[in-house]
Amino acid sequence: MDLPIKDVDHERPIPAIWRQTILALGDCLKNNDYGFETAPKNVNRLDPASTKISKYQIEIYNCGNVTIDDLSWESSIYIWMGNQWELIIDLIDENGSLTDLVLKLVVKENGKGYIFLPDFIHVP
Repeated sequence: MDLPIKDVDHERPIPAIWRQTILALGDCLKNNDYGFETAPKNVNRLDPASTKISKYQIEIYNCGNVTIDDLSWESSIYIWMGNQWELIIDLIDENGSLTDLVLKLVVKENGKGYIFLPDFIHVP
C-alpha cells in the first residue's frame, strides 16, 4: 500500500491510502456540498465563511461543478510540514478538464488513521 512519507524536503504525489477519502470530497463538490457536510467522518466540516468563499471562487471561475477524479492525481501533491501533511488537490471541471482551482487540505495522523482538514477552494 502506498503510504505517506514524512519528508520536509520534497513534494510527492498523493498516496493511495488517502485517495478514497479525497475522492469522496470530490463527490461532495460535485453535489454542491462545499462545506463537506456529507463527507466521511474523518473529514472536518468547513466553517460557513470558508464554505461561502469556496462557492464564490467556483462561481467566478465559471466552470460549472467541480470534482476530484483520477486526473487530479497527475498534478496534486503533498509535503510533510513537521507535524502534518499539506496537500494541494487540483480540481476537475464538469467537462473532465483540469482547472486552476485547488483544494488545500491538511492531513494529520489520528491513532491508526488520518483526519482530513479541508480549507477553502481557490486559484493559487
